[in-house]
Amino acid sequence: MGEPEQVETLVALFRELRDPRVQRTKDYSLEEILFLVLAAVVSGVNHLTRIELFGNTKLDWLRTILPYKNGIPSHDTIGRVLGRLEPDALEAMFIRWMNGAAAAVAGVVAIDGKTARGALRRGDDRSFVHMVSAFCTANGLVYGQLKVDEKSNEITAIPKLLDLLFIQGALVTIDAMGCQTAIAEKVVDRGGDFLIAVKGNQETLYEDLGVAFHDVDIRGGSGFASSHETEGLAHGRGEWRKCDVLEAPGHITHRDKWKHVKSIVRVETERRLTKTAEPEKLARYYISSLEALDARQALQATREHWSIENRLHWQLDVSFREDECRVYAENAAENLVVVRHIALNLLRSVKGLPGGIEARRGQAAWSDAARVRILHAGLN
Repeated sequence: MGEPEQVETLVALFRELRDPRVQRTKDYSLEEILFLVLAAVVSGVNHLTRIELFGNTKLDWLRTILPYKNGIPSHDTIGRVLGRLEPDALEAMFIRWMNGAAAAVAGVVAIDGKTARGALRRGDDRSFVHMVSAFCTANGLVYGQLKVDEKSNEITAIPKLLDLLFIQGALVTIDAMGCQTAIAEKVVDRGGDFLIAVKGNQETLYEDLGVAFHDVDIRGGSGFASSHETEGLAHGRGEWRKCDVLEAPGHITHRDKWKHVKSIVRVETERRLTKTAEPEKLARYYISSLEALDARQALQATREHWSIENRLHWQLDVSFREDECRVYAENAAENLVVVRHIALNLLRSVKGLPGGIEARRGQAAWSDAARVRILHAGLN
């Protein structure tokens, strides 16, 4: 049967992928398998065995989208196909889709890594799948992800991910692991700006920032380019925050290495669990490529960065039960992470459906109309 207009784009994207199987083993087309998996994940299914059950239950509906002339593949077949599918191709397809859906990225794009602890490879190394994701904090959408190679780390994965992303005009925030000259240069080369945390892994730079702010503190704070304070309650605790910004030139020892750093930032926090408790004090440092950086903007960006934890990583763990999903077949775990990201973006983008992510997955499970609406969700 013909594909309804609502889901044609998704099916067409799946058709672009190279099928890893030989012709004689194709009882089910690649787009049939991938569409089944996505529809099931959107509808609250978290495990391969239940994807097969979902498919058999919703076969009549699925046949309004694609033929499924041989019925529904077994969960073993689904797992084998996901295992053999080249994950780089699926990740690139996802990023092309998102780049096309969002002509311009506004605001903060947070980059951070997450380990899928249920995705344990068989064999002697027993390694987990670790993915680095780019998350747009303004709309809560994943803009791309890339697996960290087993013998590598996020330092090498982040530049590769940035090469795939459209970040012109965005402020890219990264934790201290990504405080590397190559990463800072890559962000600027791609048309974005950066705000990167600095810790002891960059010892000289960290000391430079500490000395710079200490010297201004001794002068009573005169000399800050910008300052901003907030006070209130956070998680039931009294919390005070102060952000100070200095212009970078003159404060960084290896200026040739950090040529794109225009501003340096300090964020001080003080928390009290109770009115009588001793305050917990902490100071964090950052570098930025933005000139004349406003302290209010810098403080907001540092707070938005951590939304990747509760709006992406937490959702994957709690709503999608990612760490409970045991998948061992070759590339299957990595490909399932990408499918979950597609599903999360669709669930966040759909208009007119009430409730949060879990509630919308429940509606997709109960209602064919709700499921189609989610799969058709515009990502603008």
